[in-house]
Amino acid sequence: MSDINLSISTGTNVLTQAVGSDEVNLALSSTTNVHTTAIQTQNTLSVDVGIGPQGPQGPQGETGATGATGATGATGATGAAGAAGTTFTAGDGLDLTTGTLSTDLKSDGGLVIESNKLAVDLGASSITGTLSVSDGGTGATSLTDANILIGNGTSAVETSSLLTFTSTASLLQITGIDASTAPTLSLNSINDASGGGLLLFSNPSDGANSDVLGTIEWNGDDASGNANQDYVKIVGSIAEATHGQEGGKLELKVASHDGTLANGLVLQDGSASGEVDVTVGNGSASLTTVAGNLSVTTGLTLGTALSVANGGTGGTDYTSGQILVGNGTSAVQSYSNLHFAPAGFSSSEKLTLTGAGSVGGPTFELDNTNASSLPCIIRLKKSTSKTDGFDIGLIEFTASDTGDGINNYARILAEIEESDAGSEGGKLSLQVASHDGPGGNLESGLILVDGDADAEIDVTVASGAASITTISGNLTVTTALKLGGHAVNDIDLAGEFVDSDEHLMTSAAINDRIAAVAGGVSVADSNADTDFPVVFHDESNNLLDDTSGFVYNPQSGLLDVPGGLKLGGTIEIGGALDTTIARSAAGKVTIEGNEIQTTNVHHHFLNSGFFLNFPFARYVPLNGSISEQNTSTSSPEYTHFTFPYDGFVKTIWLRSETDMGSTEVKLYGGTAGNQVSTAKGALTDSVGAEATVELDFTSVTNTFVQGESMAIRIDPTEDPDGGQNMTIELVFNLTT
Repeated sequence: MSDINLSISTGTNVLTQAVGSDEVNLALSSTTNVHTTAIQTQNTLSVDVGIGPQGPQGPQGETGATGATGATGATGATGAAGAAGTTFTAGDGLDLTTGTLSTDLKSDGGLVIESNKLAVDLGASSITGTLSVSDGGTGATSLTDANILIGNGTSAVETSSLLTFTSTASLLQITGIDASTAPTLSLNSINDASGGGLLLFSNPSDGANSDVLGTIEWNGDDASGNANQDYVKIVGSIAEATHGQEGGKLELKVASHDGTLANGLVLQDGSASGEVDVTVGNGSASLTTVAGNLSVTTGLTLGTALSVANGGTGGTDYTSGQILVGNGTSAVQSYSNLHFAPAGFSSSEKLTLTGAGSVGGPTFELDNTNASSLPCIIRLKKSTSKTDGFDIGLIEFTASDTGDGINNYARILAEIEESDAGSEGGKLSLQVASHDGPGGNLESGLILVDGDADAEIDVTVASGAASITTISGNLTVTTALKLGGHAVNDIDLAGEFVDSDEHLMTSAAINDRIAAVAGGVSVADSNADTDFPVVFHDESNNLLDDTSGFVYNPQSGLLDVPGGLKLGGTIEIGGALDTTIARSAAGKVTIEGNEIQTTNVHHHFLNSGFFLNFPFARYVPLNGSISEQNTSTSSPEYTHFTFPYDGFVKTIWLRSETDMGSTEVKLYGGTAGNQVSTAKGALTDSVGAEATVELDFTSVTNTFVQGESMAIRIDPTEDPDGGQNMTIELVFNLTT
């Protein structure tokens, strides 16, 4: 028999196997685990256990392999009596039954046998003691529901009711109770390379448009104690979930005066890459304040008109070119009669003020309300003009003529007369149309022009040798008066005589001079029925008469002028201003304001009688028929009149026995070789039963040339069903 003696250090696990009559002697410390296998019954295990403090339960050893059955040995001789064997006693926590050691475990104490192995059941209900933080435990025996654990060094883990997590609501909550410190969530990055903290809202599921990804809310009690009122919210959501077109939306909301949240700022994906649409404010009365400057790089679009009170116009659409006019705090207005056309709108810049009132025309007024002496100024400026003769400014007066053509009737023109530096001189012309129509030139009636020396202004009055200049009141000439090219610088009065071609003489001065030179001339009243020759002065101190019969008869009061008589004023007949003859215009003479016929004209009258029924347009029979025609080409022998001279339709009188309503009378013409289909002037008037109306065609197109045919169309709005009479006044120019 072999003896085995082992000395085992603390914490060593020992596996022994004895064969036959081998004897194993172990000297063990209190923390040594032993597992033995005896192959034969005569094996003896001797264990010397040193009793020390109880160590922790060691792991269960593996089951040893079963040894082979030994051969039956020969019967040996009876041996000497053996020594007494070792007696085993089970310590605490062990059972010894017929040589088998087993554990004696506390019920629900935490140690269990699982699959023939010793294990720990942490769910056991009778585990005693507390696992300290230093041994990997919490050091605590009870934790408040939903409170989050907070480390405390090697002391027991703590919990706080101010930091909680509710799993059913996925709610992590920090509660603040300190009056001076608000609850704070701080993300503090201490690594320079990692950037700032990140608060991440993520929704890994399949995204869809309008899905909300995350929300930050600010809520609190209101003044009445109503809890959890929403005051502010930030919402991040999906605006467009399509792959490759992903777009987001961020909304900043606040409670809007009724506890309801409304967007104050919305950032949303636009319609293209790199485009973000932003909406600021909410409601048409909302106010957005920008501290500093607001820079708009492309364009500014307002959903509604920006009111005048907020610095806008209050309007959204104005007609191109119309000038805006203030209207208090109401929307700025524009008017069709106040218009400006800058370059790009028309061929020239033009400010137009149109008036349609019946009391006064459009007015441009400059009103200086300051008590200073500074005047109002209208300045016409041309900065680039540097050439003599260049126009600087022009004021025009235009109107329509009787043919509805626009004509310049008058204008004021300012020009550069001399542009040399230090010798600058101007020219101002007042011009009017001079009897030659729209195509003619305007003639200057007054010209003020720079002279040939400083402080010298030359003035030209009137235009044309036949023009008339009338001066009301006195005319004072300080230097000389030129008549017919001759300078006159003085007029000799009675007792004065200067032998100079530059002096005129009054009748008293002439009498004195005649008396002084010829011994006197007696002047007396005469009523003789005699044609006395008219005496005139020949500007050489001689009195002459006209041998051709230029005479005056005192009794009859007749002045016989054998040649032409040229007057600058009117001719009064009768001596009591009851009959005057005057020139009204070039080639026109009036008697008491009535024009005298100076051309060979003839007034011709056409009379037509016909019967109308049904309210539609027809052509009036002008020659030998009482049947009107539907067209101007039907029966022209009845509906046409051919002008034998140039002329015009002056007046048409129309009488109807029945009510014709509003009736239009229209002229048509056709020159030789053409149908009578050219529309001319038309007039409309209301024609009642047994009423006569006068239509003055001088205000519309009414002229015809020699050989041109005329037709007249009548168009009633009521069914006349009765007889009509029409009288047409034609005026012919017999010189054509």
